[in-house]
Amino acid sequence: EAQRKAAEAAAAAEAERLRKAHEEAEKQRVAREEAERQRAAHEEAERQRVAREEAERQRAAQEAERQRVAREEAEKQRLAREQEEAQAKQAAAVAEAEEKRRLEEQEAA
Repeated sequence: EAQRKAAEAAAAAEAERLRKAHEEAEKQRVAREEAERQRAAHEEAERQRVAREEAERQRAAQEAERQRVAREEAEKQRLAREQEEAQAKQAAAVAEAEEKRRLEEQEAA
């Protein structure tokens, strides 16, 4: 009888030890899964941050390029206006000189 009770007590103690070991293993599994979930969330947040920074860098580069092109176009137009004005002045001077020459020829004649 005593031997049977001792065996039952040993079996109960072993069952409790196994239950606690299983509980601990389950706690560790849950902790590993949570750590992995947090790591993945951190990685995703970092990936999104990098993507946002890259998109902003590209937007800024496109804006700088747009402004550069607009400045070049404005400069081209300014130079074209100046050239037109110079050509108009030159044409007026030529016409004035021709008119003066014509008048002088008329007076001489």
